Order: sequence, then C-alpha cells, then structure tokens
Amino acid sequence: MRSNRIWVFVLTGLAVLAFLAMQRGVSRAMKMKAEATPGAQVAQFKPGDAAKVVLELTRVGDGEAEGRVLEKKTETVYRRTTASARVAWTGSTAIVMGKVPDLHAGAVIHVTGTVSKGGGEQAAQAEARQAAGSQMVRSPVVTSQVVTSKIVASQIVVLTGYVQVQ
Repeated sequence: MRSNRIWVFVLTGLAVLAFLAMQRGVSRAMKMKAEATPGAQVAQFKPGDAAKVVLELTRVGDGEAEGRVLEKKTETVYRRTTASARVAWTGSTAIVMGKVPDLHAGAVIHVTGTVSKGGGEQAAQAEARQAAGSQMVRSPVVTSQVVTSKIVASQIVVLTGYVQVQ
C-alpha cells in the first residue's frame, strides 16, 4: 500500500513538471516573431548577409526557385512587391510544414538563409551579361529596376494555405 502512494506521488510530480515545461515552451513560441526583410531592402543584400524573406514562387527548378518578395500586412495577409529573389536549397536544408514537392509555382514560403556571391545587384548584372545569349532559365530577373538576390536557404517554411496573398 505504501509503495502505491509513493508511485502516485512520483507520477503526479512528473506530470506537473511536464506540464510546466510544455507551458514554458508554448509561451516562448508565442513571443517569437519571424520578421522578414521588407521588399525594398532585398535589392540591398550583399554576399554573406543573413536573410529572412517571404516569397511567392514563380519558377521552380532542381534545388532552386525564384519568386516575388511579399511584405507582411498582418499575421495571415501578405502583399506582393516589385522585388524578386532567388533561393537555393540542398538536402540539408530544413523544410518545415511541407516537403520539396510543396515548393512549386504559386507556393508561399518563408526563407531563412545567407545571400550568396550570386546574389546582389552587381553580381546579378554580371551574370545577366554573361548569360545574355543563352537560353538559361536561371538567369537573374530585373523587375522594376530591382535585381534579384540569391539566398542559400538553411530553412524553408511552407506557408501555402496558411496565408493570403494580395
């Protein structure tokens, strides 16, 4: 009888500790905000810069995609900008709330990564001049004088279905 009381006490204590740990984790998660870079600042990225960008994908290739930068209006509503960016990922890139097949034209993603040497205005213009005669799909795009940046993703969060784009 006494051993049963001890087990009840131990299990109750563990349940309370688990509840408190879960509550602490939830409160921390609620305080986190994934702030993305505004569209106007994407063109100012330099190689090596840390980047957080929300994109509506327009083209997707093998391990690379291109899309229009979105600006946050509310938690669930984003608006299109004139800026665009390219993103590259590898097998080690964490893809959250989705999988690689979810990365298709029209998908909305939040990208966290680092701007590569292929990103930035001068590098993109040099790539464009170099690829001028070829039919390369991956050449940089200039939209309203904003040259795309290339971001090597460490994490991609698929937001399709969770947010609206205007």
